[in-house]
Amino acid sequence: MAAGPLFLSVVLIILIWWGPGWLLGEAMGIRRILLPAVAPLVGVGALSSIGVIGNAVGLPWEIGPVALVVVILAVLLFVLRRALVRWRPKLFASAPVFSARKPDARKSAAPEPDAPESSDTAPKPSSFLGRYRLPGAWWLIAGGLVVGGVVGVVTWTVASDGFVGINQDWDIPWHANMIRLLAETHTWDPNIAGHFAYYDSNIADAPIRNYPIAFHAVLALVWPFTGAALPAFLNIFVVVMLALQLPLSTMALTAVVTRRPIAIAAAGAVSTWLTVYPYDLLWRGPLIPFFAGLLLVGPFALLACYGAL
Repeated sequence: MAAGPLFLSVVLIILIWWGPGWLLGEAMGIRRILLPAVAPLVGVGALSSIGVIGNAVGLPWEIGPVALVVVILAVLLFVLRRALVRWRPKLFASAPVFSARKPDARKSAAPEPDAPESSDTAPKPSSFLGRYRLPGAWWLIAGGLVVGGVVGVVTWTVASDGFVGINQDWDIPWHANMIRLLAETHTWDPNIAGHFAYYDSNIADAPIRNYPIAFHAVLALVWPFTGAALPAFLNIFVVVMLALQLPLSTMALTAVVTRRPIAIAAAGAVSTWLTVYPYDLLWRGPLIPFFAGLLLVGPFALLACYGAL
């Protein structure tokens, strides 16, 4: 595979998978330390809602109109957050998932008459790692992410013979054609697949049995710009999921249990070694919508538990 389409595919997949959720997360005030893990969950959810509602009102499923809606939604969320911070500050101050509001310098210049004196024993704002903070913790966590990602990339690249091999049954052609249909028709509508969505397309009265199309539709926004063949593009998407999303999701699940940086780094490092993801996908599957959805369980658990604190 040529280096140009390969590089462009990786960049565009990362942008469409993380970009919308990151922008919306910033607008909502989600703590930046959480955004790498939870941005795909927020983004896929938002794009799915835009797709379903947009299809009902005739919005074309193209990168331009969809990006415009995401930006408008981000602006509305930002304005709403600022209004809530101004009029209901306790809503955000009590939820650690949101960034704490910076104190007003004019109000904090002089202490209150009855305010207790500050001391070193006073409680301080907790960081993501809490009491388990140690020097170089984030470098250790980043190292775990890199190790897990490298193993995932090597595993899938060797197994797919440089992104051109298809070891699966009918799933990869089905997913590839579904992405092509959505990209060419510019619509979010599972009905465009017709009887193609059934296992045996020769049955005239076959019911429509379609996978959820969110995963296909998200990729359909960027695939036409890559210049890559669809089977190779799908292999690259799985590699990105193995190299980034799987370690991040595993680390997010570990962070729900413990904030120890050594445990989080170790979970990310071994996430691609012994799981069913690379190997089961090679021999029966790829069941990519299930795979992509399952990878978002970790971010969901992190966001839910951290917000519930």
